[in-house]
Amino acid sequence: ITMRKHHFYIGLIALVFLGAGVFYVLHNALYPVATVNGAMISASEFQRVALAGLNFYVRSQEAAAHRQLTTDEISALYGEIRRATLDKLLGERLIDKELTRRLGDEALALANQRIADARVDRLRVAVPELYGTTFEEFREMLLLPEAKQELLDEALKGESTDVRSWLVNARRNARARIFLPKLFWSNGIVEIRQ
Repeated sequence: ITMRKHHFYIGLIALVFLGAGVFYVLHNALYPVATVNGAMISASEFQRVALAGLNFYVRSQEAAAHRQLTTDEISALYGEIRRATLDKLLGERLIDKELTRRLGDEALALANQRIADARVDRLRVAVPELYGTTFEEFREMLLLPEAKQELLDEALKGESTDVRSWLVNARRNARARIFLPKLFWSNGIVEIRQ
């Protein structure tokens, strides 16, 4: 009987730890929404970038229309923003892998140096208003991927191609899996299921 109690308590403790682990992963959105060639895109990253994109697009549409968008108009935009965000993130993962393959560990340092050399002082003030995010988040979401893309473009110059052509080909050959409803991968592009 004592052995059964011992197993019961061990099982109960294991179940509590498992539940806490699942809660932690779900609460922090650490689960994947997509993978491309083995590289994962987490729900938290996807949500953060999609929300920044939505904030920027809504604010620019409102400025152009000189009125606030309705909730229905914003909801209609969100589907396309989600599609474009995931498409962007999948492309960034492909560029990251190729840049790391070509430049190794110094790829990130070179990209960071490129951002440091750029004149981004005025962005620090505008980013929170335009994107609804901090400058550091903006740097990680937009500036760093752009710097990496420029570095890969320079690395590809010796092969008589550019990053856009390379990315089209890499997307066609990529193995991507999307775990979000209504979105799917077709010929290297994220599309919305009708």
